[in-house]
Order: sequence, then C-alpha cells, then structure tokens
Amino acid sequence: MLLNVKFVFKLINYVLTSLLFIINTAEGVFVKNMLDVAKITYIQALVVITLYYSYILYKKGYKNSLYVPIIFFLITLVSNYSFYPEISYIKEKNHNIINVKYKNKSVLLSNKIVKLSKIKSSISVDDIYDEINNETIINLKNDYKIIATPNRGDLDLIIYSKNNKILFTTNKNKQIQGSYGKIKFIEEDEYGFNGVVYKRYKIIKDNIFEYHY
Repeated sequence: MLLNVKFVFKLINYVLTSLLFIINTAEGVFVKNMLDVAKITYIQALVVITLYYSYILYKKGYKNSLYVPIIFFLITLVSNYSFYPEISYIKEKNHNIINVKYKNKSVLLSNKIVKLSKIKSSISVDDIYDEINNETIINLKNDYKIIATPNRGDLDLIIYSKNNKILFTTNKNKQIQGSYGKIKFIEEDEYGFNGVVYKRYKIIKDNIFEYHY
C-alpha cells in the first residue's frame, strides 16, 4: 500500500512539474516572438498537453497513444471551422468590434483601432479591418460579400449572399434605405465588460439565429 502511495505521489509530482515546464517554456516563446497577445481555446490547450504526454507514452512503448493526438487534432479542426457565417459583437468603451467567421477565415471589423490585447474573449483572427471611415468591402470565400459602413460611431454590416441581402445595425433609429431580406437590430450591452463577446449570430440559409456558446 505504501509503495502505491509513493508511486501516485511521484506520478502527480511528475505531471505537475511537466505542466509548469511546458507553461513557462511556451510563455517565454510567445513573449519573445509574438507581437500581440496569443489566445488559445481550452480545446487547443488540451491538444498541446495531449501531444506532449502522448509523445512521452509513445517513447515508453505505448504505441496506441499515437492515435490520441490525431483524434484531438481532428476535434480542433472541426471546432475552428464555421460551416455557416458567424457574426459576433465585442463590447468596447465607446464602440463595438465585430468578428465575422466563415469556414476557416476570421476577420475583425471596427471603426476604431483594434488592440488584440484588449479582447478578453477567445477568438482566432486572420485579418483586421480597423479605423473604417468609408464603405469597406470584404469577400468571404466567394460565397458571401460583406460591406461595412460607418454609422453614428459604429458600423453597419450588409451581408450579400447569392439569394439575400442582410443588414446588421446597432442604430434603431436608422432610416432604412433600399430593400433587405433580413434586418437585425443589435441591442447594445450597456453593463457588460469591455473586450467580451455579448452577441453571437449564425446565418443559416439566409436566416439569422442567435446563439450563446
């Protein structure tokens, strides 16, 4: 019994020591090489840890451990892939930052300067379009076209698909000009924390769905 306790203690100590080593090493690499703050999701962090321990087990002769990181890698790919366009609103002090994701592309839009270090929600970013003062066009994988236009200190989004034209706006008093298949008025979050996503939407077959995960 005493031997089992010692073995468990040594195992826990080894795991904790290894985790601290990984965290310190990764932190040093990120601080040295990354211009902006790097944010990863829980699943991505779990994949990194799993890769490390799978490698150790594989070196010790547990050949089946090779399949574990492959499974987690596939899970990560699926979790980061958006089959439908996703629109997320991130609260800032006097404006919003809009995150648009579709397939494996993710962009940030704002009429102010975007500082990734100020964003607390975990998001992936490929391109940033900030300080938008004029109509700006963004194409998403040839399936959707987005037009971002300034509106009373914020941005309106007009999303064109093959069969529809959808407007996202935070201005309830906006005089709507032109015809739209769908119009979504965004309720601004007056009491939430800055840098946090407070509204999420998916566009599925030209319909708008709000979701909370």
